[in-house]
Parts: sequence; structure tokens; C-alpha cells
Amino acid sequence: MSIRTPSQLSQELALVLHNAGVRTGVFTGVALALGFATWLYAANRVPSLENVALERNLIAAIALALIASIPVLRFLRAPGNLLVASLIAWSILAFTYRGLTVHFTRLGERYSAMQIFALGAVVFMILATLSWIGTCLWRLRGPHVSHSSHESHIPHNHQL
Repeated sequence: MSIRTPSQLSQELALVLHNAGVRTGVFTGVALALGFATWLYAANRVPSLENVALERNLIAAIALALIASIPVLRFLRAPGNLLVASLIAWSILAFTYRGLTVHFTRLGERYSAMQIFALGAVVFMILATLSWIGTCLWRLRGPHVSHSSHESHIPHNHQL
């Protein structure tokens, strides 16, 4: 068993982060986590927003939906990257949700972190599947390209 040096680990991490799907997933996940934590803080620790709770929740839900749609919009024609980015983003949100249940104890009573992850994962897997089907249909509709660069009009002499 070989031991990896810190420089080897940093090179491997750089290779992983070089993938656009992974990068998008990490950044989207962090944005989702910050947005959700901000929403939770505003809902529970800012009493002046209680009289506009419906509007506050509607704005927060729309903002989170817009953030969650980033991988879908970016990788609409790349279903593999769409799935990678969305599952990474949703995993970060689920871990954040789990961490926030420590401070907001009633948060985990309705949905567990695993249920939150499963709900998002199913939605994103359906979207990735639809993207894959759309990509296949798009390729089928594309122009048919001949395999040979030119056709010879000279008849061939066949010998038996």
C-alpha cells in the first residue's frame, strides 16, 4: 500500500475539480447551502419578518429553485455532467440540512436529511434522463453524414 504525499493529493484534487460538472456541483451546492441557512436563520431568528412570513418563504423558495436550476440550465445537453453536478449540489445541501438540525432541533421532525437528498436526487435523475432522451433524439434528427469522403463514379472491374 503506497502512501500519498500532500502534493499527490493536491494534484488528484485538481484533476477532480478540473471537471466542469464537479465544479458546478460544488459551487451550486455551496450556494444552495448558504441560501437555505440564510432562509432558516431569517425565519427563526429575525422576528421582524414574521408579519411577512409568506412572502419571505416564497422569495426564499424561488431563490433556492433558481440556484438548483443552474446545473440543469448549464448542462441541458450533457446529461452525465448534469447528473454529477446536481447530485453533488444536492448532497452538499443535504449535509448542510443535517448540520442545521443540530441547532434547529425541530427541523428534522418533518423530513430527515436522507429524505431531503432522496427527493432532490429523484427529481434530478428524472431531469438527467429527459436530457439524455432529448440528446438522443437531437442526434437522430441531425444531418446524415456519408462515411466516405467521395464516391467514385467509375465502375469497378470485378474479376471472378
